[in-house]
Amino acid sequence: MLTEAERILCAAPIGAIGKCELVIEPEQPAAKFKIDIPPAVLGTLIMVLILENAALEAVRPYLEQGESCVGTHVDAAHLAATPVNECGSARRGP
Repeated sequence: MLTEAERILCAAPIGAIGKCELVIEPEQPAAKFKIDIPPAVLGTLIMVLILENAALEAVRPYLEQGESCVGTHVDAAHLAATPVNECGSARRGP
């Protein structure tokens, strides 16, 4: 018998696409979550939130009513700063 995680992995095809976009609000920058005050840009913590939501959107069509999923591993690079009032985005898939 499959575990729930195995069932979801079997149901979602390899290459399933999901995306998430978020306009960075003044209360979300890295400065809010750190002791040292960095510039008002998207913090890595919020970047991971966007990544996780993109992954959820990729598998959402394969979940049953009331089901959700969570991330267990993140392997990402924060390649550029996203200033406040700009849109940060993530895409899961090819």
